[in-house]
Amino acid sequence: MDLLAAEPPLNLYQKSWPIRTYQAQHPPARMVPGPSGGNGSIQNSMIGSGSVVTGSNVKNSILSARVRVADRAEITSSILFESVKVGEGAKLNRCIVDKHVEIPAGYEIGFNKAEDAKKFRISANGVIVVPKTFTP
Repeated sequence: MDLLAAEPPLNLYQKSWPIRTYQAQHPPARMVPGPSGGNGSIQNSMIGSGSVVTGSNVKNSILSARVRVADRAEITSSILFESVKVGEGAKLNRCIVDKHVEIPAGYEIGFNKAEDAKKFRISANGVIVVPKTFTP
């Protein structure tokens, strides 16, 4: 999350420090209006290649490659790993979601600490970890 700071401690865009890694060839990330007609927004976030944000709001978050965010979903202060799918109207706040996890439509994580504690691990700082084994 430190990478989202105005002046991050590690500048990924610094030309003298090229990133040498394998990156799969995906189409560019994109944002499209949703069926509800909303355009959504992306604020202070990193969006990986192949990701599609449809009429949703993403704020202070990092979305890895091939993430799908459906209409009217809200992602705040979260990290979503590769191929996560977020259903229509779902809300995530202060979450780390493991790769290939599907968050169902309308599901909320990060808004009710007591309910979240029954299903997920929560760090001392209040960050909720959603594992691969997640089932609603």
